[in-house]
Order: sequence, then structure tokens, then C-alpha cells
Amino acid sequence: MFVLSKCFFCFLFFVGIAPDVFGDIVFMLDKSAALGQGHIAVMIGCEAFGWHYVSINGTAGGSKPWGVNINADTGIFIIDTSGAKISNVRRAVRRACEINPLEKHNYILFRRLRASRSEDSEILSAIKKTASSVLYGIIGPGSSCIDVAQAAFSKLVKIRKLDKNGSVPGQSDLIPKNWFRKIDNRVKIVNRRSENRRNIIKFYHKTNKRGRIYKVSIKKLTGRKPSLHEIIADFGFFIQPSKKFSAP
Repeated sequence: MFVLSKCFFCFLFFVGIAPDVFGDIVFMLDKSAALGQGHIAVMIGCEAFGWHYVSINGTAGGSKPWGVNINADTGIFIIDTSGAKISNVRRAVRRACEINPLEKHNYILFRRLRASRSEDSEILSAIKKTASSVLYGIIGPGSSCIDVAQAAFSKLVKIRKLDKNGSVPGQSDLIPKNWFRKIDNRVKIVNRRSENRRNIIKFYHKTNKRGRIYKVSIKKLTGRKPSLHEIIADFGFFIQPSKKFSAP
């Protein structure tokens, strides 16, 4: 029965009847990088379609704060060593650590925000542009790893119309590990601006102190019973309703 339900929803999606689904944003932190200040990167996608990885990796000169942006990952599709798509988000994060042989990382923490596929497309386009900056700089001209995370979050906030006259919290942070640590509070701030509960930003998974991922019930997160789409997602079919049908 579950397999048939899964096939049915796949059919609805591909014929254009199902809501705008299949998309999320994953922020990943290598907290030991950059002399303990951390390195942050972003994956865009979902289990159904795979993941695109975006990261600004510096100047190829250690922790040099300014220079030419070298060896950036500008939307590389996450595949395993045999060339197959990686669907599982935890495996994708682990693979992202070494998919660029010139820039290896140790992502042990990650947070996942729920989004739609159309939102993912806009966000991926925005952060690829950020990561393609000619210059690298932690402040001033150029971009650094935190600019990719900030651009992803800012784009989602603005798509949902949760910005305040163009203002998005966290855009002035310079330290990646601090920006990552404040994600929960930042999401709460922008959600308070929502005039429509359908537009609020939600986490898909929570991370415990050891960096392990566990699911948090929809009821605990929102104080309400889960929708049909959310129940289906919890059973492994990762589907998110669009604004037209329910809260994202």
C-alpha cells in the first residue's frame, strides 16, 4: 500500500497536479576550520532529486583573509565515487566533505530548512552567483564562505516576504560558527513577521549536541497536528506542500 501511495504521489508531481514539492536547504558547518572560526557551506535539493553543493573555499593559501577566490564549489551535484546520485542527506553531507579533492572539509554539524523546489531553484541560482565571485574576502571586497549561507537564508526569507524592508537578520555576522549557532533564533525572528502561517520557515531535522540528526515531531515544532503531506514525509517520502495547500 505504501509503495502504491509513493508511486501515486510521484505520478501527480510529474504530471503537474501535485503541489510544489521536493526541495530543502542544508547548512553545513566544519567548526574546526579557519583557526576555529569555522567554515560553512550549503546544499540545495532533496532525496528525490539529489543535492547540489555550494562552498567558497578561500584563496588556496590556508586562512589568508583576502585574495582571489580559488577552488570554489559552485553547485556541484553530489555523487558517490561510482558516479551514482546520493539521495540520503547524511551521506550527501559526508560526501561533500571530500567531493572537491583540492578542498576537503569536516562537516559534522548541519541544519535543514524546508523549502519548495521552485524556491530551491531561485536560492541555488543566487548562491551560485555568490560563490562565483572573482575575489575572496572575509570583509570588504569579495565574498567568503559565510556569504553563501547568508545569501541562501536571505533569498528564502525574501521569497516568503518575511524580510523587514529588505532587512534580514544575521547578514552582518562574520564568523561562520556563530552564524550557524544562531540559525534557530534567526528563524524565530523572521517567523514573527509572518502575517500568514503558511509562510513561516521550518526545520526538517534537528541536530543534537553531537551533530547527530534526529526527527522532531511536527506537533512539537508547531503545536498542531501534522498535515497529510507531512505524515507522508515522515514515512520517507520527502514531500512538502506548497502555500496553496498548506504551511510550508
